[in-house]
Amino acid sequence: MSIQEVKQLIENRENPESSCASITDTIEEHLAEVSARIEDLTALKVTLLGMSSACDGEGKIKDCGVLKKLSE
Repeated sequence: MSIQEVKQLIENRENPESSCASITDTIEEHLAEVSARIEDLTALKVTLLGMSSACDGEGKIKDCGVLKKLSE
């Protein structure tokens, strides 16, 4: 959530009798964005863990399991 969006939320105080539906909608949109980012990052973590376990770092580049996984 940007600073501008937070300011817009706070500005709603100037109309205390208005519906708070727009505020709730804004928060719900950001929750959906955060959830999507978490899903993407979780998938990336799983991928990186798989790659990490493919190479112990002791061999030569030509035998690197990480590079082999990248070329699959």
